Amino acid sequence: MSNNNQAIKTRVLLAGSARYSDLIDILSKDRNLLEQDVAHTGILALDQGRWASSANLPWDATAITVADRPDEKRRLVVVGEDGQTFTYMKPTPHNGTIAKEKVMIRRANNIDGYAYACGMHRKVFKRIDRDNWLALHAPTPQKGEVTGFECIDGFNENEVYCAGWNGEIWYFNGVDWLDNSGLTSLILTSCCCAEDQNVYIVGQHGTLICGRKDQWQLIELEDDFTDDLWDVHWFAGKLYLTTMTGLYTLDGAKLEEVIFDDVQNGTFYRLSSKEGVLWSIGSANLLSFDGKTWTRHL
Repeated sequence: MSNNNQAIKTRVLLAGSARYSDLIDILSKDRNLLEQDVAHTGILALDQGRWASSANLPWDATAITVADRPDEKRRLVVVGEDGQTFTYMKPTPHNGTIAKEKVMIRRANNIDGYAYACGMHRKVFKRIDRDNWLALHAPTPQKGEVTGFECIDGFNENEVYCAGWNGEIWYFNGVDWLDNSGLTSLILTSCCCAEDQNVYIVGQHGTLICGRKDQWQLIELEDDFTDDLWDVHWFAGKLYLTTMTGLYTLDGAKLEEVIFDDVQNGTFYRLSSKEGVLWSIGSANLLSFDGKTWTRHL
């Protein structure tokens, strides 16, 4: 690790998105400012093993992804809780907003090369140009209904999935949104369109759902697993899942914990991969996996 190790250790890592096998961008918070409840986000980059500070934003970022389209190559896209945006592709950063109306963004993802973002009130946006986000919202909740999307993924622009509060699962076919909710009333936190052609959705209390389009099933995990699941990601033929304190792979209906000999009480939360490297981002830990060896960066 670089000489910035001590400075990095004053940060809480929130989420990350890999741009290359040896470059990942990470949302972080300064511990002191976090305790003071000051709105801010620090964007860190680990590039070829070296830590760097990419930007310091005066707002709370909740979503990070990479956009390959419409006309860029791997542009970093960061979205704030209130719809602020920060994009970066060397050497030029750009600040903007996702929409004129009030939004509460929860997650972003790369779908078919484009950056998509989702949030409360079933809001969904697709970035189609530098300052142009196309609204693709699912049906508006009824008055007094509190609901929203916590995650988004898709096989392509005509097959997009969102999930979130009250166990909601929605499928967008490029024209209409179709509601496939009903398997649970718990909050669903992450979804993954996997290479085995299934969609995996995880959530509170060990919830794991598998399906596609209008066919879904709730998977009852073995060993009475009830920890909250926070992320799900397909990598090198396996499904990886996280809690705040553990990383797992799915084997049938059983979660197999990934064991790390060099650390006790590790932190986990978000997953990202690019070019054959999987990244695990926890509040105090960052690890990468090339399919054979795990490397600890923090």
